[in-house]
Amino acid sequence: MSFKYILKKHYPSILLIVLTLALSAVTMLYYFEIGLGCLILTGLLATLIVIKDRRSFKNMLSDIAAVNSSLDPSGRDLLDSFPMPVLVSDENGVIVWYNSRFSENVMGKDIVIEDTTIEQFTSGLGIDSIKLNTSTDIEYNGKKYTLFQNPVTRRDGDLYVLYFNEDTVLKNIKVEYDLAHPAVMLISVDSIEDLYNSYSDSELAEITSGVEKLIESWFGKYSGFLRRIGNGRFIAVIEERYIRQIINERFDILEQVRSFSYNDHIVGVTLSIGVGRSGNIEECENDARQAIDMALGRGGDQAAVRTDSGFDFFGGISNGMEKRTKVRTRVVANAIKELVGDYKKVYIMGHRFSDLDAIGAAIGLHKLISSLGVETKIVVNKKTSLASSLINMAEEKGYSQAFIDPIRAEFEIDDKTVLFVIDTHRPDYVESPDLYSKAKTVVVIDHHRKTVDYIQNAVIFYHEPHASSTCEMVSELAQYISKKPVIGQFEANALLSGIALDTKNFVLRTGVRTFEAAAYLRGRGADTVEVKQFFSNSIETNKQKNEIVSKAVTYRNSAISYVNDNSIKELRIVASQAADEMLYISDINASYVLFKQDGRINISARSMGKVNVQLVMERLGGGGHQTMAACQLECEEFEQAATLLKEAIDFYDNNSNGGNN
Repeated sequence: MSFKYILKKHYPSILLIVLTLALSAVTMLYYFEIGLGCLILTGLLATLIVIKDRRSFKNMLSDIAAVNSSLDPSGRDLLDSFPMPVLVSDENGVIVWYNSRFSENVMGKDIVIEDTTIEQFTSGLGIDSIKLNTSTDIEYNGKKYTLFQNPVTRRDGDLYVLYFNEDTVLKNIKVEYDLAHPAVMLISVDSIEDLYNSYSDSELAEITSGVEKLIESWFGKYSGFLRRIGNGRFIAVIEERYIRQIINERFDILEQVRSFSYNDHIVGVTLSIGVGRSGNIEECENDARQAIDMALGRGGDQAAVRTDSGFDFFGGISNGMEKRTKVRTRVVANAIKELVGDYKKVYIMGHRFSDLDAIGAAIGLHKLISSLGVETKIVVNKKTSLASSLINMAEEKGYSQAFIDPIRAEFEIDDKTVLFVIDTHRPDYVESPDLYSKAKTVVVIDHHRKTVDYIQNAVIFYHEPHASSTCEMVSELAQYISKKPVIGQFEANALLSGIALDTKNFVLRTGVRTFEAAAYLRGRGADTVEVKQFFSNSIETNKQKNEIVSKAVTYRNSAISYVNDNSIKELRIVASQAADEMLYISDINASYVLFKQDGRINISARSMGKVNVQLVMERLGGGGHQTMAACQLECEEFEQAATLLKEAIDFYDNNSNGGNN
């Protein structure tokens, strides 16, 4: 029993003895008899401590003997002769005994224990952590052990018998096996076919060759093989150890290709990468294909790594390159015509708190499918919709029977009904999750960047992340679904309002096809003055919006404000418009407005493109677009929500050069 053990266990008593001795010495100088009495009392106290410790030690030895007998009644000295290092600890983690194997094989013969706690041998783990598991992996003095524990109940507190199984070789073999496991990586040069419109054949050959050399040079740092399997497409098989290195370097090849220049001009080429790393080669390849589909579905210029729980994303900080071919649009239009022809009824459903893009696309799609002779209904909750002005106008234009409440639709849906989910591809974001779960046949039309939890049972999944809006996609479909024009002036206005909303009046996310769709709608009678009426606000709403903007604070080139007024009727609209307005503040790259609704904190996020607010919101469980996103937090206090938001902003800023987003 060491001095440190006695000091730790009897610190108050020892302190009292020291003080009493000092007092006795002083007292004896003046009152010898009183001082002598104090000295005698001090001696008695010290004697009691020694007797108590001896009794405790005897009890401990008897408990050790009980441990011996409980392990094997045939041998009293089993623990000491046990062929495995054994250490016994009390309930406070203090070492009370160990066998000779522990002394020789774990401690070393010349080692003297100065610290009485077990943490020095258990990788810093205390007994409270160890006793939670039957076995624990630890390291000590360059060796690896599996630590097994067995509790023994005694009168003065529990003892814990710890068995040290040294398995360094086996664990090193497992580590090497995991590091040497093959992974499959698929690499695709995004939209390389679009370069044909900007460069000659000889220039394109040089650009393609330069990008390929860049990829080969980057991959040459690792061990594995890389093969080209098509125009701008590669497959690689690489060990897990190098995948971890690539992840630590945050797929720096994305930035290298993004910065590739030809004749001193940035070409604008980007990469999409998918990685599968679990199972055999075939399973890894399947996972890699799913991963690269996710990367492309989120706009490209990023890497997606398949994990057990979903995907990890890296990069994704630039705008997706627009695809100018409309071949897929024609294919989808024909597929929709063939599909709805076999059904009696079609339901069209957008996302919760439907906006002008969702309702506008629904109205346009309703007109197209109705022209094919199929009964069509738009599923919407009018009370929570953010496009009430458009819905009211539609009812005035003869659409009063076209809208159906979600609850009623749940009762009427049957096997001969097709459900079109538009402006979202997440099952938990739809207007009615119950209606979605009852639908046997589902079609998805959406433009948002693909998330992990997307609708996977759709017979047609028309997803175009480069499109400005769902209304743009429906406007293109309108040109192929029907041989003769069926879109009227009101439908054209509805579709144009959705495009105007998601592009901030053709400022953001606009491409060639966006203006082509707008031109088509203008030709069908769309009136920009009438469309503007869908965006008009009352004087009170404008005052509320300006008040939110006035309370904004800056944080890392972002503007953050909040709304703490539940009396505002159209709170979501006011918050989103305030977020848009804050983008016009100098040196602000992103804006966030927090508001409370239904016991949760909601965040409306906006940017001009320099910041991918989708990645910031995904960090908090939300999603959306690069320039427009949102989330809901399960908290009631603005301070807590603001802290979480700032942490997400910090994470994005620290990893925006290709980091894990």
